[in-house]
Amino acid sequence: MDSEEYGSLLKMQFRYAGKRIVDQHRQVAVRSGQSQFLEAFGIPVIDVHVQEKQWLVLSELSPGMTMMKVCLDMYVHFNRALPNHQQFVDQTCQVLAKQKQLGFESVLQDIEQSLLVGDAS
Repeated sequence: MDSEEYGSLLKMQFRYAGKRIVDQHRQVAVRSGQSQFLEAFGIPVIDVHVQEKQWLVLSELSPGMTMMKVCLDMYVHFNRALPNHQQFVDQTCQVLAKQKQLGFESVLQDIEQSLLVGDAS
């Protein structure tokens, strides 16, 4: 993935897997995996790894009423030998938080659109 953030390019490799579970009153979508930074803020980077797990649970509370729960677990492992270590950690965390927020907003919009289209049918 290449992402333009704060005027710098982030390059990362991703490896993720997903699973969907459906039962009578609930749907769960889970995605978990790892990513590794290759370049960040114009600097080649090694030993910066991200592990994360995301899940979305749609539960039917009563007919016509559904509760949605969105969760994220993320661990970022930094090499302490990086130059400007604290500044790099701060910037990286800001970028990752912004990307996750945008990702969740996109998922929520897709779900909302699906529900609206489903109601119109």
